[in-house]
Amino acid sequence: MPSTNGQGQHQHTATGIPQLKPQPFNTAWPEINELLTLKAGQVVVVAGPASTGKSFFSHTIAARAALIFGRGAGILSAENDSLFVQQRLHAAECMIPIRALTGAGSTDHHVDLLKAASDHLTRARILTSGEASIRPARLRAMLQRMLSEGWTPGIAVLDYYSALAEGVHSDVSEEALAAVAAQLPAIAEEYGITLFLATHLQHPFEDENPKPENIPVGAWRIADTVLMLRNNGTAPRRHITVTVEKSADSRTGKSCDLHFDGWYGRFSSTALEGGPHL
Repeated sequence: MPSTNGQGQHQHTATGIPQLKPQPFNTAWPEINELLTLKAGQVVVVAGPASTGKSFFSHTIAARAALIFGRGAGILSAENDSLFVQQRLHAAECMIPIRALTGAGSTDHHVDLLKAASDHLTRARILTSGEASIRPARLRAMLQRMLSEGWTPGIAVLDYYSALAEGVHSDVSEEALAAVAAQLPAIAEEYGITLFLATHLQHPFEDENPKPENIPVGAWRIADTVLMLRNNGTAPRRHITVTVEKSADSRTGKSCDLHFDGWYGRFSSTALEGGPHL
């Protein structure tokens, strides 16, 4: 039976899967914790235009769940392979430019930083997988692997909504995507996880100011909380405004800013000088 890590007592689902009673845990950023309480069984949709850091944002929350709270974290990405996802986490943790980890401009100092953080990250219960499809069956397989290794699954990230029906339906229409997405809340509830689903936006929007109606209907429908990320400044270093577009607990309309440094794939708090990051 997986350890509770002091987070609570186990309960069993109807399928016999051991899980923790719902125990909220925090993100890395005080501002976001004012907007969002992460709970078991919750689906959080992270939307926004290109280059607003949707993946970085979601991956950082998953990494914190593993590094700080001892939860099992799973990341399924349809856009990047597993190695690159891990490199991005290392870059954010070690404050090393992502390009240095891919062989461009790496220095001895970077190597030393990586060595110092390697054990820390290796011990964290984080599974990453780069897949053309992120369909529910693959999510279940990842969660079952966590359980088989004695982990308590806490959070999973799916990048992106548009890949949910890849390999399931030959015609990946909005209806097909919505039908597959409709399976996700039951999985989040069954395994007692917080599920993050990143999504691109639909339909052209003006003034770099996307609206809730630009979020795919299937993603909106299943979400307990929808966060919209908007650019506020110029790349690579800028503020990202995070707004609650939908909420089950009366936080709709609230927003905050985070620092985002695209060189490092690193979000940081505007309230805490110099961090925290992961």
